[in-house]
Amino acid sequence: LGDVYKRQVQLFARLPDTYRAVLEMKLVLGWSTAEIARRLGLTESAVNTRLSRGRALLRKIFEEEGIEP
Repeated sequence: LGDVYKRQVQLFARLPDTYRAVLEMKLVLGWSTAEIARRLGLTESAVNTRLSRGRALLRKIFEEEGIEP
């Protein structure tokens, strides 16, 4: 794996579990919002909120590290 990819994975790991879990399920596993909601016992609205906030936080972390998301 390339150094940039490894760094991105390290930065992703810095996310709070709440956000990292839903982002992993959506982006890595390809699960639907409905499936994530069922698995975590949340509403789809709550999942969408966590996805949005998680993406924003991840973008901020990447920017602080000088990496284009």
